[in-house]
Amino acid sequence: MKPKHIKNLQSKSRKLIVGRVDESTFAVDSSSDPNQRHIVTLKPDANGRIQSTCTCEWSQFRGVGCAHVMATLNFVAEQKGRKLSFWQTEDDAKRQKNRIFKLTNQSGREHVWITSRAG
Repeated sequence: MKPKHIKNLQSKSRKLIVGRVDESTFAVDSSSDPNQRHIVTLKPDANGRIQSTCTCEWSQFRGVGCAHVMATLNFVAEQKGRKLSFWQTEDDAKRQKNRIFKLTNQSGREHVWITSRAG
């Protein structure tokens, strides 16, 4: 499943606090429960694809691009001086004229497009 209101989710993700656990694992605060954290893992490949997992309910039911994953990607991008935007279609992403990544869930069947620009 792709998020229907991706720009609202993108905005929400920017308010979440992210902490690095190790090179590919992160802990992200829950927006609905201040005592809960979700664990996000990212696995980038050489072809511009990033496979993500999250412990939130959305991701557990094969959703792609939850707010926790977006927050994690934003955290990593900020450390590299980059800003990300998230898109539902490849055409929307290509119109931005920036570097493009493909975010997939564990099955690899669902995806969201990401553009990266200098921040």
